[in-house]
Amino acid sequence: MKRSTWIWVGGLIVLVIAAIALTAVRRPVAYPVSSPEGVVQRYLEAVFDRDAPSASSWLAPSLKPRCENALYDAMNWGPSEDRATLLDSRVDGDQASVRVSVGTSGGLLDTGYEWTVTFHLRLLDEGWRIDRSPWPVEYCGETPDLGG
Repeated sequence: MKRSTWIWVGGLIVLVIAAIALTAVRRPVAYPVSSPEGVVQRYLEAVFDRDAPSASSWLAPSLKPRCENALYDAMNWGPSEDRATLLDSRVDGDQASVRVSVGTSGGLLDTGYEWTVTFHLRLLDEGWRIDRSPWPVEYCGETPDLGG
């Protein structure tokens, strides 16, 4: 090969290594705990760490009694997901929705998987709190239909 070809190949290799290094050391954004995004971020960190008490602390008081046990159960069999990415959020007065992509990182030959989850929050005296059944216990807050 010509010398100029080797220079191009070498430059390309350096760029690829630099891109990998930048991706590896990139730190996630820490959203303020006073924001809906920050509440969802702390909730998901607790879920990924299998810390049910911390996760349930981000639930609205009206939801907590119905979902706390489900969170403890979910932590036992546990979600295997290990990452979440903020897609978008909306605030409308004292209500907010935060949409995230949740998934696994996968391995060398496995790209992992992901799906979209929406969290609904309400601004209360104690700050923003999740006020509808959140992932991974999506149905804990629903009242069962006991009618025949």
